[in-house]
Amino acid sequence: MEHIQNLDPVSVVIGTSVRMLPGGRLEITCRAAGIPEPSISWLRQNKQITSSGRFSIINTTLVIYPTELDDRGSFTCAANNTLGRQTYSTKVDIIG
Repeated sequence: MEHIQNLDPVSVVIGTSVRMLPGGRLEITCRAAGIPEPSISWLRQNKQITSSGRFSIINTTLVIYPTELDDRGSFTCAANNTLGRQTYSTKVDIIG
């Protein structure tokens, strides 16, 4: 599934592809369930993303605002618990 929007917020679930213009707000939600309940972390180029600057993590959602051309690439959600780890990625294409 692809989204192309101007500066309206774009919200997607992890695993989809996104195309949007720079300057907008992108929200990528990761949903994971398990026993024990998994913790969620976000990665970009194998480095953990923390809430700072243009990046915010709200519950299990990664928010990027405003998006920039340098945000092109994959963002990965990692769900971890004592029984294992699962990862899912979203490909982001900032056009402009």
